[in-house]
Amino acid sequence: MLKVVANLLFLISFTASGAQTISFAVGHDHDKMVKHYAFYAASWEIINHELELLGYKVDANAYPWARAKEMVRSGQHHGLFLAANFQGRDKWALFSQALGKDQFGLFKHKESGSTGPIASVRLISDYSLVSFISPKTQLQLATAQEGLNLLANKKVKGFVMSRSYGEYLLATELNDIAEKIAFDTNRYDLYSAHIAVSKTHKEAEGTLALIDKALANSIASGRYQNIMTKHQVRGVQLMGKDSGNK
Repeated sequence: MLKVVANLLFLISFTASGAQTISFAVGHDHDKMVKHYAFYAASWEIINHELELLGYKVDANAYPWARAKEMVRSGQHHGLFLAANFQGRDKWALFSQALGKDQFGLFKHKESGSTGPIASVRLISDYSLVSFISPKTQLQLATAQEGLNLLANKKVKGFVMSRSYGEYLLATELNDIAEKIAFDTNRYDLYSAHIAVSKTHKEAEGTLALIDKALANSIASGRYQNIMTKHQVRGVQLMGKDSGNK
């Protein structure tokens, strides 16, 4: 109860300050993801629509993903859109209510004969993406594109990443190798996806309360489900579905 009252006071204070713009850091391919990445596009539409109803507009600031995270960590933007609740991120971020979930596991070559180690992106080496593979045994690469190309050429046994982001890449810039690769749906972990609000931003608590209010309004009104359905987001990714691991 005390937390609810505190958040309400933060929200009132934030609104009274006259700040009508919420500044999010996004990845360099934000515009492409809004067009071709179903879960991302739906989440972006939801938060923009709900904040507009509350009298705010969203300002998207695109950077390479590592830079986007650092801009939020240093308090230069209100939050990072989107962010999985990986271990360690709570050191610099306050997580909003979840917009949904994503499956993290292995992309594999559809044919046998792949050699070498399992690979993942170096940027996420400080925590394990999946519970069933040790990060210490993974080949660390600079980009997801590099990993998926190595997998297509059978130079690695598998590539660890988000199913929805990997399928987005395979449907767009890596379309030429898409037929060779598939996500292993037999085993994966589910991580919730949030807006990561900067702890160092001067309006951190007010921003978090505002975003949570916006998302609660969307779910209560049915707009959340309608927008997710419109974008054909998988049921397993929606809030309220089974959140256990496979």
